[in-house]
Amino acid sequence: ALDSAKKPLRCGRSFLFADRVGALGDAITLFEAIRSRPHIRRRMASGRPMNKRRWRSTSGLPTWPQTSSCRTSVGVAVLDGAMFAVGGQDGVSCLNYVERYDPGVNRWTRVASMSTRRLGVGVAVLDGILYAVGGSDGQQPLQTVERYDPRANRWMQVASMTTRRKHLGVAVFNNCIYSVGGRDDTNGVIQRRIFDTDCNCWKSFGSMNSRRLGGGVGVVRLARLHESPMLIGSHDFFRRYGGPTTSSNANWMPNSADRGLLSAGFVGYSIGKDGNKSEFRAGAVANASTSSSQNALLPMPTTQLPSNPNSRAQQILRFGSPTTDSNVKLFDDYVLAYDRRLRIPAWVVERLDNQSRPNPASTSSVVDRAGFEFYEDLAQHPYFRASNSDYAGSGYDRGHMAAAGNHKSSSAACLQTFILSNICPQVGNGFNRHLWNSLERYIRSLTKHYSAVYVCTGPLFLPIQHSGSKRKFVQYEVLGSNSVAVPTHFFKVVLLETPAQQFELLCYLVPNMAHPVNPEPSLDLFLVPLDAIERAAGFLIFDQVQKSRIVRVNKQPTSAVYLNSNREKKQRRLIMLSGNSTNLLKAGEAQRHRLEEWLTILFYSAAVLLSTVGNFTAIAVFSFGRQSRTELRGFLTSLAVADLLIGCFCLPFTLVNVYNKSWPLPGILCKLVCYFQLVAVTSSVFTNMVIGFDRFWVVTYPLNHRLNYSRSRIVICCLWLISLLLSSVQLLVSGKKRVNDTDQCREHWDSNRNQRVYSVFVLVLTYLLPLGVLSLTYAAIGRQLWNRTIPGNADLARDSQHIRAKR
Repeated sequence: ALDSAKKPLRCGRSFLFADRVGALGDAITLFEAIRSRPHIRRRMASGRPMNKRRWRSTSGLPTWPQTSSCRTSVGVAVLDGAMFAVGGQDGVSCLNYVERYDPGVNRWTRVASMSTRRLGVGVAVLDGILYAVGGSDGQQPLQTVERYDPRANRWMQVASMTTRRKHLGVAVFNNCIYSVGGRDDTNGVIQRRIFDTDCNCWKSFGSMNSRRLGGGVGVVRLARLHESPMLIGSHDFFRRYGGPTTSSNANWMPNSADRGLLSAGFVGYSIGKDGNKSEFRAGAVANASTSSSQNALLPMPTTQLPSNPNSRAQQILRFGSPTTDSNVKLFDDYVLAYDRRLRIPAWVVERLDNQSRPNPASTSSVVDRAGFEFYEDLAQHPYFRASNSDYAGSGYDRGHMAAAGNHKSSSAACLQTFILSNICPQVGNGFNRHLWNSLERYIRSLTKHYSAVYVCTGPLFLPIQHSGSKRKFVQYEVLGSNSVAVPTHFFKVVLLETPAQQFELLCYLVPNMAHPVNPEPSLDLFLVPLDAIERAAGFLIFDQVQKSRIVRVNKQPTSAVYLNSNREKKQRRLIMLSGNSTNLLKAGEAQRHRLEEWLTILFYSAAVLLSTVGNFTAIAVFSFGRQSRTELRGFLTSLAVADLLIGCFCLPFTLVNVYNKSWPLPGILCKLVCYFQLVAVTSSVFTNMVIGFDRFWVVTYPLNHRLNYSRSRIVICCLWLISLLLSSVQLLVSGKKRVNDTDQCREHWDSNRNQRVYSVFVLVLTYLLPLGVLSLTYAAIGRQLWNRTIPGNADLARDSQHIRAKR
């Protein structure tokens, strides 16, 4: 355990060499190799939690799995939530194989091996690629560099360093790889090199003050408050320096005042200029400048308490320190940060690709979300978690930030999206069920055209300006006894990775209000600059992406002309959506929706009235009028009954469903409405098909026996019996189902294959077959009428010949 920065790290009587440190989950994990007599054994020790100031012992913690072999001088890095152990030595020879530790399954697995054996190798991760820099093959230090692509599971060579070095420190800073210190063939190295991935080359950027071996390198973000340079380290990590350095080699750090401080903290030993080895525990920090006029660097505020019990901070916070930091939670397919104050997520990040999309052709790969229920996040303190009772009767939908439709390939992953830590209150009609759903479906469709789609989603609370006042206010509603905040807006930032490893960016900002449903507004209307979302949210989004690799922003080519010319227009649109005019938009949309509702009621009522009166009149005329016993009248009566069934029974209940955007009626009515709709359509189609046959028979064979009234009644009864039997499936599969927090009247099939078979059968029997029969019969009727001569035309032709003969 790491107790003090003044003592070397030892374990019993054996010297402990901490090869590398990696951040995995909520703790800094130390990959350690303990050299004892007579062998080397290996273990992973769960190390320094982020909210503590000391290393804790591994006793009492879950046992970490061992690697496949004993090894030391191994390189360690974290990539895509997994830890990689690169190279090293097993006490006999150098190693070139690489292992990957997955914390989800708590297991090490082998991946592709390097082309070169390496011990004391420096490793770093940049843009999702693992780099192995330098090291030693057991004979001499190496200057070669390899990169590992986890998607292709392959290592490949990149540009080599200008000098050989092993046990060097490596870190990523300003989208470049920095190599610091290490040892060449003879002694320690003080030079530093930068690897630029854009040009695939190494560049020099100065030297350190002393030679260092076995160094660890990290990046600390700092702020600028004063004009004189100052060097500051953090407790247990860096040696603190009281003032600016005067060394001529102190200017090796580029642009640290703008982005942060590149620092080297060492656990092990150093090689001095005289060649003597001396143990030391602290790191060294190099200032970015030698000029006293440059900005000073101060550490960012931290909630971590110093380990010294006599410190002023420990005295002030003797009984605990309040914290409002976001709680980051890891799920199978997404990551979220939970805002305990607002009881909603602060942000949610997902990664989608073509493999994660469910395959509709496979019945086992598609998850039905209808059976899932929303549940509380019991990991949160009862004071700070939302409950289902907060949403009950509120009028708001429980809107997913990580969409359930994005994770239907796994029941467990889909169920995890129903945790209330992933839910925000959203307006239902016109937003969650329509525009927001359309945006989610559009983003899912992008996985067909891109290698990967990264989605960051979250709520925003934007200010409004009241009329007659210059002041702006942030106003939002809260729900239930837990005061769940209702956001004013929601954002989605979509990062699209192309097969050429370039990126495109889409930034959507949508007000949490009812938008037009038919037609819906274009999603492009809600595209805004990324910085507008970041400023409102209070955090940066996808800031680790190299700006040079972003080729399109909001569907436009990335260029200074585009960004400058469109910034003001985008900002005006943002102000319109977030300012006082939001209330005007809401009022206008509400008035438009009321007009649409009244027009819908008017048209449905007119259709019901005309259908009822007209078809009752037709039935009365065909049944009791003169010559009502002809065979054609029976078929016309059958058509009128089918239309009357639609008008009197189906249309009124459909109007209720359309008006409420849900099915508020009992489930048995849902079954009957679906059943009689199909009965009416099927009987009408079959009746028209029989009428076509009858007309064809009359025209083609006019002197043969025609269909009489008695036989026509038998045919009509058979048609209705077939329609009733064919439609009876609706009584089994239709019903009242819970979808997106609303009751819907729809079909529910246990098997997608059965649904497709039934749909194809109904399509053929009620559309394709009647269409083919009517097309053939009426085509034959037309052909017969075209070729047939009118009676008496033959006598007229003969008389004309006699007249011409007399002349």
